[in-house]
Amino acid sequence: MFQRCDVSNEDDVKALVARAVAEFGGLDIMFNNAGIGGATGGLEGISVEDWDKTQAVCLRGVFLGIKHAVAPMRARGGGAIVNTASIAGGVGLSDAARLFGGEGGCGEPDALGGAGVRGRRHPRELHRARRPW
Repeated sequence: MFQRCDVSNEDDVKALVARAVAEFGGLDIMFNNAGIGGATGGLEGISVEDWDKTQAVCLRGVFLGIKHAVAPMRARGGGAIVNTASIAGGVGLSDAARLFGGEGGCGEPDALGGAGVRGRRHPRELHRARRPW
């Protein structure tokens, strides 16, 4: 199955989840892994437009993935949501101001308030998964 999805667009994410549910009969896992290099350079040189686009993909995309995965997971009695982020979101880099909000935020389950989709089948609802590189 292939589905084009701009993770920063709520209608696209909603359609992606709906298609997965329709084709597979439900949703057991949501893997929020989209990211972009986005705005680079020192904070004072980053445009608001570049910052907004970076945050839309790297943080809002994770929020929307969680938001639209919860209902179908609850309907099946539980599921697993995995959010990945660059390790650069958790360390200070002089030219990576783009990461501090988006990448750092999506790796923290509590940053998005938890999804409340714990169930018998997948007891851990959110995992903090960082790319090893």
